[in-house]
Amino acid sequence: MTKPLISLLHPTARVKPSEAFPRGWKDAHDAWLSRADHPERIEYIVAVHESRWQEYTDEIAVAWQGNMGGWFRFIGVQNRKRDCVVDQLNAAAEASEGSLLMGVMDDFYPPRHWDTLIIEALPKIIGPNVKAGWPEVEVPDFEGEYVIVCSSGATPERDRELMIAGADLRKRFERYGYLLDPDFESMYADNWRAFQARRDEQEGLCNVIERLDIQFDHRHPTLTNTPLDEVYALQNRPAAYFNGYNTFAEKAGLKRQRSLAVCLPGEEFRSEWVSRWTMLFGHLTQVHQLMTLPFFAHSSNVYCTRIELAQGVLDSPIPCDFSLWIDDDNTLTPAHFDMLLRDLDEHPELDGVVGWCWCDNHQAEAIEAQKWTMSVGRQGPNMECYRFTLEDFKKSDGPLLGTDQIESPDGFWSGFPCVLLRRRVLEMLGSGVFAPVFREDVKYKFTGEDTAFFWRAREAGLKFAVDVRVQVPHVKWRVIEPIFNLPKADKSVEVLELV
Repeated sequence: MTKPLISLLHPTARVKPSEAFPRGWKDAHDAWLSRADHPERIEYIVAVHESRWQEYTDEIAVAWQGNMGGWFRFIGVQNRKRDCVVDQLNAAAEASEGSLLMGVMDDFYPPRHWDTLIIEALPKIIGPNVKAGWPEVEVPDFEGEYVIVCSSGATPERDRELMIAGADLRKRFERYGYLLDPDFESMYADNWRAFQARRDEQEGLCNVIERLDIQFDHRHPTLTNTPLDEVYALQNRPAAYFNGYNTFAEKAGLKRQRSLAVCLPGEEFRSEWVSRWTMLFGHLTQVHQLMTLPFFAHSSNVYCTRIELAQGVLDSPIPCDFSLWIDDDNTLTPAHFDMLLRDLDEHPELDGVVGWCWCDNHQAEAIEAQKWTMSVGRQGPNMECYRFTLEDFKKSDGPLLGTDQIESPDGFWSGFPCVLLRRRVLEMLGSGVFAPVFREDVKYKFTGEDTAFFWRAREAGLKFAVDVRVQVPHVKWRVIEPIFNLPKADKSVEVLELV
């Protein structure tokens, strides 16, 4: 016999003892060895990333290399690709020679006689007297593509969804060139492997054999309620789940999960702000099922605060499809957020959409409501700001008003009480978009962070609009807002008439 019959593939990052794994990967190895009927027909391959290779070789006894414990062969494989379980496992598979491939993990333990039980799952291939005769079976006796699904200790539905426990015939590996799709890092790689197997079975390319009566023991913290060590924490971080699911969804033709960064500048948040934010957060995560990442920041410099928030969004391990900006003196209702999100979904040409609030007019004699100023308008060629008025709002033939709908089509400008941006905005402009623009012809010789943002956005050719329905409160020590009729549900801009 020149080749092994079974290849055990063990990817690991636990090359040193730890509190959670006092013997590292060796405890699982010993269990697989001691519970096998015929280790002489089995090769054991440990795959370690190159960053830990020296630790691995220092830790393992020299006598283990070549032939350890009666295995057909024991080898270590150095993974020079990504430091992740997917590339580790595939590196082990590439070095394997067996006809039947099985994955091993640090927390994954087999039943006694596991090798005979797995071979018995293929009776049509090797004949009825398997228990007595399987060690003599030659490699060519294994033909076709088979996937054996066993129990990992989870529910039957979960075992069928993940197919963690079991084995693949080599021809499955040869079809794709991998066991786990390298488009994944860790999470959802098993889901996709199972999806592929079921899909290929429907197309007549392979056979899935369910043997959930063969019980393996997966001692994962999600099943045992034990603490996560640093390896678990890395593999199970939110970004791994989010990116893994969206990769799976894209491949499987499902709807991907979208993500939202919420940028919340402020030092102190009033009780009404906190209550509104709490309701909004629940709406974002439960109704829209958005992966929602709040970013809080405060400094004595507004430019630095917004730059830090923007950089946090750009540096996030979860790439955020949108960023929502809400100031600490403005609140946003779930219904208003729905309007902003729908605006962007229905208008792919827009890079962002804003809500608006009333601002002080700074004119004691200006008692007419028309002279109250709004936190949105258009930006002239010399960075001057022309705030929108009620007359401007009336010119909109729908809920959105952009600078192409008013008489002087200058650049768009808004404050930042409530702004929803696509990811491409910050990627294109960078976090420094909020830095002041220094010019001799502007008041104080430098611009505000909002003026600078929209000036640079205009130069980059980005397009924005205001949703006139999304009027948010402006909460200072006194309410900044003239008195109007309350908006009605079946009206749009007409309800903004004066009392």
